[in-house]
Amino acid sequence: MEHPGPRLRDLARFAQDLGLLRFSGQNLSLTELGKKYYAAFGPVKWTITSEQSTLLRDHLYRFASSNGTLNAIATLAQTIAKHKDGISLKALSEEFAPLIGKASDWGEVTRTNKTKFAINYLTEMGVVEKDGDLYKLSLVGLTLFQTRKATTWIFQGNPKYFNIDDYLEDRKTIVWSIRQSHFIDEIQIGDEVFVWRADGYEKGSGGIVARAIVIERPGYIDDWENEYWESDPPKADEVQGAKLLVKEVRLLHGMIRRTDLEKDEHLKGLRILKMRNETNYRLNDTEAMLLKQLWEIEATPEEEDEEEKTFPEGKVYYRLHKKRERSRTLVNQKKEQVKREGEKLICQVCTFDFEKTYGVIGKDFIEVHHTKPISEMKENDETSLDDLAVVCSNCHRMLHRRRPWLTTEQLTSLLP
Repeated sequence: MEHPGPRLRDLARFAQDLGLLRFSGQNLSLTELGKKYYAAFGPVKWTITSEQSTLLRDHLYRFASSNGTLNAIATLAQTIAKHKDGISLKALSEEFAPLIGKASDWGEVTRTNKTKFAINYLTEMGVVEKDGDLYKLSLVGLTLFQTRKATTWIFQGNPKYFNIDDYLEDRKTIVWSIRQSHFIDEIQIGDEVFVWRADGYEKGSGGIVARAIVIERPGYIDDWENEYWESDPPKADEVQGAKLLVKEVRLLHGMIRRTDLEKDEHLKGLRILKMRNETNYRLNDTEAMLLKQLWEIEATPEEEDEEEKTFPEGKVYYRLHKKRERSRTLVNQKKEQVKREGEKLICQVCTFDFEKTYGVIGKDFIEVHHTKPISEMKENDETSLDDLAVVCSNCHRMLHRRRPWLTTEQLTSLLP
């Protein structure tokens, strides 16, 4: 007969992962969740009550990324969510194992048993239900785990009250207060967050200085990292906070400055630029797309040129447009199209021929101009080769000189 000691330790570790027990050396104690769970026991042995189900379900939803056990259970729920008409145990186990890195470790029997164990747990919580031989999410499960589009946020902090720079440099995981309480139910695991440092004591230093991902949904926080606060930190039962995983920090070089966004035609309407005293801001799809692209561009900053200073739509759109026109893939595809059609690589405006003028060094050299401004493109719009024109460097600059842009035909008509 198997000795009960190891079995009890396994159960204790599982209860710890579920958030019910706390290990301290060789001693065990109930967590706050464990105390609530114990207090909610009903009269029927081996049957959990609806209150216990709710406690476990809410904990799983909030802390799905906190350890391997909860992450695996949440992953199983999300896998079932993909199959609205239900999925069999065999098919589910085959799909589930690779998602948690167990494809090569588990044989068929182990894979099936582990999947079944996790399904039973989700069923006890009211997340999964069985329909014949198929498993699907219940209405409660659909509310919690059905696939949703991640939201992008800006979370702001003021150096006058909180040492943001040291906090971001010292910590890989951080907690940010959710002061706009109407967002508490909207902030989800997997959402992207841009961390905004207010100007504080240094005018012009404000802007986006870090990028992070939500790894725990908002909840009341016991430890507000008091050593970083320049003022009194929030009380444990006063403000909720979300836990974030910091992906990148740019406290100086590569940050997105407030002053640049204020000059930009399409991002100057960001709520944080108008309502500066809030902490949490939700971005719409266009704002999110532009900030993500700009964050990537600012990773390799370049010296500002004269055209950037006068570009009517602002620095953000100028850099996005210039990056697009420098895309090696698009340039090469356009060149190949011109050659296939039997044309020479000469300027469509003035017919300047680089090879004829400069010889071998000018062979196959030409610039590519996007005839459609990026500001007119929607998030999912793709650039076609018909949107591109091959032009020389001088004509390219002239096409950008006036707003709205001249067409290549209009610029040609201006030539003597």
